[in-house]
Amino acid sequence: MIKTATLTGALLDYYVARAEGVPAEQLEIRQVQRSADYHCVRVAQRYDGGSTVLSVIRYADWVLCGPLIRKHYIAIMLDAAGFWVARKQLTVLRGLGDTPQEAICRAVVRAAFGDEVEDVPCAQ
Repeated sequence: MIKTATLTGALLDYYVARAEGVPAEQLEIRQVQRSADYHCVRVAQRYDGGSTVLSVIRYADWVLCGPLIRKHYIAIMLDAAGFWVARKQLTVLRGLGDTPQEAICRAVVRAAFGDEVEDVPCAQ
């Protein structure tokens, strides 16, 4: 198990996508073309048993992260220690992060899955 408060990168993107309703069987964490890093990707299964990447999911981009603020009624602020705090209004659930996007995503994941999530294996 992994603490929601420590999720970053592809694993954080994976769990935000899950919280937003994307089925687990449509998500993988894998390397994508021209990148040594691992990313969360949405895939479609092919008839031959393989999969095709439909899109790379990156909630660090405001295009995906920004709409979460309104959808989940999230308030964001910078605390005295220099961390971003995102809190779902009308609840005590919150996420902390080095960036506002990270804090927002952690708050969304925590609200959906709690304080811990399972590790997800990377596709080879």
